Amino acid sequence: MFLSGAQRKALGLAGKRKVGRPIAYCGDPNSPDLTSAERRRIMRRIANRESARRVRARRLDLLDDMAKRAKEMEEANARGWQTSAPGKAQQRSLFWCLCLIRQADAEPDLAPDHLQAKEMEEANARLLERLASVESKHSAVLSEAQALDSDLRAKSALNEELQAQVRQLRVSLLQKGKNGDVAKTLLRSSPDSDCSFTGVADLTHTSGGGMQTGGLFGYLQDIALPQLDAPQLEPMEQSFSEFLKVEFAHGGGAA
Repeated sequence: MFLSGAQRKALGLAGKRKVGRPIAYCGDPNSPDLTSAERRRIMRRIANRESARRVRARRLDLLDDMAKRAKEMEEANARGWQTSAPGKAQQRSLFWCLCLIRQADAEPDLAPDHLQAKEMEEANARLLERLASVESKHSAVLSEAQALDSDLRAKSALNEELQAQVRQLRVSLLQKGKNGDVAKTLLRSSPDSDCSFTGVADLTHTSGGGMQTGGLFGYLQDIALPQLDAPQLEPMEQSFSEFLKVEFAHGGGAA
């Protein structure tokens, strides 16, 4: 309950008021029992209310002026249309335009919306077809990748097995060679390299029906293999590793 300064004096409650309690808008802001902070707050709120009232008054005055000017312009246009033939024609055209607009509002045309919905359905159908195609291609690529991975694993295992066989053949050739120092040097040149015999043995048929040898294989035939009592070379259709296996088998049996 708010008490004025005179009432508080009469009741014996005169004294400094607390700044934090709510301040009423009524009463004299220049009362001596108010603190400076309370007096500033009351004056500021009164000023804000007066400013808002003036802004509202200016806004209402502006709206009234605009309404008056619009009414004057409408009256001037109406007088011009009524007194001139072009004005009457414009008035009739405006009337028919208003009629058409009202008819369009009463019966809205749903054809554009229907066409747009149909186009969206067709686009969605094309997107679904594209999605199905992409999914099928993705599954095909995954299956192909799995097949390639399994093939790679099989080839890797076969390669390891062939590498082991080649190393074993190399060791057996070094053990059985009696007078093959040059062959041992050639075989020991790169023991850790890939055991690929491409280009090492160049076997071609000669005009007399025999075999023409070259490279390391020919050198081993001329030097090392005759000392192991190996049989005479004949035309064959097999790999170099299989040929070495057969020749060492015959050589070991003869020895």
